[in-house]
Amino acid sequence: MLAHIPDAARHHAAPATWLSSYFLFSFADYFERDNMHFGPLRVFNDDTVAPQNGFPQHPHSEMEIVTIVLDGEVNHEDTLGNRTSIRAGEVQRMTAGTGVAHSEMNRQDGISTSSGLCPVSAAWPRATSRRTLAF
Repeated sequence: MLAHIPDAARHHAAPATWLSSYFLFSFADYFERDNMHFGPLRVFNDDTVAPQNGFPQHPHSEMEIVTIVLDGEVNHEDTLGNRTSIRAGEVQRMTAGTGVAHSEMNRQDGISTSSGLCPVSAAWPRATSRRTLAF
């Protein structure tokens, strides 16, 4: 069953001075038993990352990590040796499999661009089994 979640009902979190997030499902410090996930979709967050900041290297396993850059550019690096830049309007899908660590950074300086802020949407579908992912 689909449920409409109005903007005002989304959970806002600002866990660091460089990050503003809106969560559609229970995630991190936000817990609501009736809003845990939607099928295999565990996370769908709207994040805004300040210039010269981002998510330092952190691990994932048994899921896909989908990053949609809405404005600006995100630099991705992972423990498999991949290094990419994802620009506004582009989407990156990373399969975590049995485990990978990655970072996503906003390298904009906030001087050469209007604000330097980098809004992204992130979706994390869970694996439905050890060999098959949901996406």
